[in-house]
Amino acid sequence: MRSLAGSRLHALTIPALSTLLLAGCASAGPSAADGDESGEATDFCASAPCQNGGACAATESGYTCTCAPGWTGTDCATNIDECAPGPCVHGTCNDQVDGYTCTCAPGWTGTGCEANIDECAPGPCVHGTCNDQVDGYTCTCAPGWTGTSCETPVCVATTCAAQGATCGSIDDGCSGTRDCGSCESGFTCESGTCQPTAPACPCDGMPGWGPPTPPVQCINYSGSMGPGSIYYYLKSNDNGHEGPFVEFAVNGQLGPEPDQCGYVSVANTITAMPLTSQAQVDACIQSFLSFAGSCP
Repeated sequence: MRSLAGSRLHALTIPALSTLLLAGCASAGPSAADGDESGEATDFCASAPCQNGGACAATESGYTCTCAPGWTGTDCATNIDECAPGPCVHGTCNDQVDGYTCTCAPGWTGTGCEANIDECAPGPCVHGTCNDQVDGYTCTCAPGWTGTSCETPVCVATTCAAQGATCGSIDDGCSGTRDCGSCESGFTCESGTCQPTAPACPCDGMPGWGPPTPPVQCINYSGSMGPGSIYYYLKSNDNGHEGPFVEFAVNGQLGPEPDQCGYVSVANTITAMPLTSQAQVDACIQSFLSFAGSCP
């Protein structure tokens, strides 16, 4: 027997012998089937390792988690970032659990802000064609209309001829003015038409020429100055002598005195200016009457 055993042992190879010895010395580690020292099996899911609604399943070596939608990781602790792919084409992505929302830029709509809002849909162009743009629109107005939405009739400005104007400026009826030209020398623009320029009275602006201190009295000295002329004198009742005067021919005929205008001072001295035309005579009479009001 001893010889036989020695013979059999010798017959084993070195690797086979090592395997036989190690198998006799090693022990298996703990597993869910082995249990703890009390002999009960270990429940790795008892501590609820799967977070955020994940489902735990025990295995021989531990456990696995089946995560709820929107979560990932060994223990389902990581929220899946649904914004990572960039789903919001024209907007800002707001990540949520198992989803996302988009805050769209002006002019865009849709789940992914992918659709351009049609601002022409309400028909904003009253008298024209609408051209849709991002966050706005433009209108191509029909002839005769203007404004952002073609809502205002085009104003047709009037002309000088339509208003009968030949000079000056007129209101064109469209919040503007129109220049109708100027008058030739010797004419003045009055109410849009050229009228002969009225001559100025030579006495206008002369010292003393003007209304005296009231009350005043207008005296007609025509009879005493001889036939063919009229002499008007305006004096103050307070100072007696001082005041303006005009002297002119009757019916275009020169009288014994020249056509003139002027004033009489308190010292009864006369300052006069000659009148060289009927137009000047008329101008001085109107100026004098503006002081006197009327004369006898």
